[in-house]
Amino acid sequence: MTRMSSPGDSIPRQDVLEFLVRRARNGAALVYTEAIVTDYESAQGYPGQARLVTQSQIEAWRPVVKAIREAGAVSVMQMFHCGRVAWPEINPARRVIAPVPWHPDLNP
Repeated sequence: MTRMSSPGDSIPRQDVLEFLVRRARNGAALVYTEAIVTDYESAQGYPGQARLVTQSQIEAWRPVVKAIREAGAVSVMQMFHCGRVAWPEINPARRVIAPVPWHPDLNP
């Protein structure tokens, strides 16, 4: 579940963060984040993905998690790795890391 809502700094737009808090305030007991890339070097695979790697990214999520908790809900980070669906030109290492390499006969 991702909306590709994070600009160049990989921090979701403010409206996305507010949406998550609003879910908790409207009675949701469990609030999942959108898919957040687990590491920059191998997990990033397409534009606009949220990341939780740098201190500024961590600090952007801190008030969201706190507000969700204050509303009586629990937040859960959906960790994400693009794997085979990654775009090599977006991945910082310019490679796709997956359990099995892409092959035209197996993936039409």
